[in-house]
Amino acid sequence: VPDPPSLLGSLLNEFSARLNTREHFVVCLYSRFQGLMYARKRRTRVSGLRDVARLGLRFANREPGSGTRLLLDALLEHAGLDPGAISGYANVKLTHMATARAVRNGTADIALGIEAAARAHDLAFLPLVTEHYYLACRRRSPARIAIDTIVANARSPAFARAIARIGGYDLGTCGSERNLGEILKPADRIGASPGVRMRCGSARSCARTGLRKGQ
Repeated sequence: VPDPPSLLGSLLNEFSARLNTREHFVVCLYSRFQGLMYARKRRTRVSGLRDVARLGLRFANREPGSGTRLLLDALLEHAGLDPGAISGYANVKLTHMATARAVRNGTADIALGIEAAARAHDLAFLPLVTEHYYLACRRRSPARIAIDTIVANARSPAFARAIARIGGYDLGTCGSERNLGEILKPADRIGASPGVRMRCGSARSCARTGLRKGQ
């Protein structure tokens, strides 16, 4: 679930229809960071998607239906940008590593992806959105045993060391039970939730209480 959840758009209602606050147990597993990946040697400063469009940067996109593609479309809508304004919007790759590889090889200038992929290909990374991953099951389901086992392993020192080597993930809230109503609560506006790691389109249009500078 991205922060803020309103970035899910119509999927927010889908989650709400399938999950019940009283019936389902929900626990946080980890968070990861999505942002713009680009070559470290780039001289022109990029602060968000509006800069990508303005500078005509060649973009490496993800396939339709992928979570990253849905996130990109939500961010473009929030920034008031048409997908056609992004050069390379139709340039589709199937994985985070594939988009990062395209940037590293110079067939694309920039891409939206996870920090771990940027680190793996030695690219600069501009964080845009934090995504939170949860595990859920019915409270009286035997699946609760499996979830407890997964969480216990995720909280182990060995797993923490492995994640630290990969980078781009946060285990700080791993194992904390969450209320579905709070997870899926739509914000009045993007950036209304406290602690949001999302960037808007320009420094002047950002309020420090919700959004950080850039899109």
